[in-house]
Amino acid sequence: VGPADQALRLLLRHSEWWERLAAEDHELLHHLPEPHGPLSNWLERQLHEHGPLAWGALREGLGDELRAAATGLMDSVAVDDVVEFDDLRRVINLLWRRQLKERGEELARLGDDDPQARRELLEVHRRLQALDNPAAPVPREGRSGPAAIA
Repeated sequence: VGPADQALRLLLRHSEWWERLAAEDHELLHHLPEPHGPLSNWLERQLHEHGPLAWGALREGLGDELRAAATGLMDSVAVDDVVEFDDLRRVINLLWRRQLKERGEELARLGDDDPQARRELLEVHRRLQALDNPAAPVPREGRSGPAAIA
């Protein structure tokens, strides 16, 4: 079970947590590969239309194309597991670390000849440091979110 699986499980179980995530977290989830990205897009639409819903109500609204993925994620979850929003935050931070590290590797391959890539690489490093030390937020320069690091 990877962090994308965990994130979607937690959000399907606690859909009210969606609103507690930042817009850039939503974008990160939307851009995950199938089935996670399409499932997070569907979840956001459901929340806009109906507000937070329990997993049973969400399951009823699933279309055929996402039903297997969502039920597969949820079938292995113990209903009495106690989870907190901080558990979701840790999983989202793992997804950010993975994406930022991949982007940093891409930028490093471009070398020092590209000043824009060098600036973006510094921003990636600052964001990774901020994830490692959330008590000391790092200011962001320019654009933020997946579009800035994709």
